[in-house]
Amino acid sequence: MKIFSYTTNAYKKMHDDCFKPSADKLNLKTFNFHDDVEGDIKFGTDLFKNAIKRKMDLIIDTIKENIGEVILWSDVDIVILRDFREDIEKTLGDKDIAISPEAPIFNEVINSGFMGIRCSEKTANYFGMIKHVCCKQNKTEQPIINKTIDKLNYVILSNKYWNTTFARHNIMFDDPFIIHCNFHPRKLKYKYLKRFLFKAYL
Repeated sequence: MKIFSYTTNAYKKMHDDCFKPSADKLNLKTFNFHDDVEGDIKFGTDLFKNAIKRKMDLIIDTIKENIGEVILWSDVDIVILRDFREDIEKTLGDKDIAISPEAPIFNEVINSGFMGIRCSEKTANYFGMIKHVCCKQNKTEQPIINKTIDKLNYVILSNKYWNTTFARHNIMFDDPFIIHCNFHPRKLKYKYLKRFLFKAYL
């Protein structure tokens, strides 16, 4: 299973120092697309939205290049604690996409930062639609995916694909596959990811 990610300069250090080492430890095959873009890409800014559109293009391209296979797209503010490949494939079954859960906040139920995708014309067209809406409405992809995911045959991954938004609700889980440090400013993300990476090496 190929694991893809996308970074700009603001997140390159997280990829190189946290995400990739945790994947390498488990012999997971990762591919990172990097754009040499300066600036702190804060959520909701134009830089952030442009990065999201670029990510959508890359998702579409990788789907088209891997028709018939299952690929995974991941954010890089993540530390991988356990090999999830068998669980992803079992959970996905014959569905189009298996996507990570979101804690009960902002009326969203899925987090688009970690997705197992069955590569097909259908999923390529879906992400083409997501990109179009992102551009038209000047929005990021997660709220749009939350509203349109029923256009695909989808399944939500278990809460063992844990993100730190759950911690805000005091929801904790034992033995997670990943820890997604999504609910922190970038400077704190790196600090916490290094702590989680230490746990991965215990």
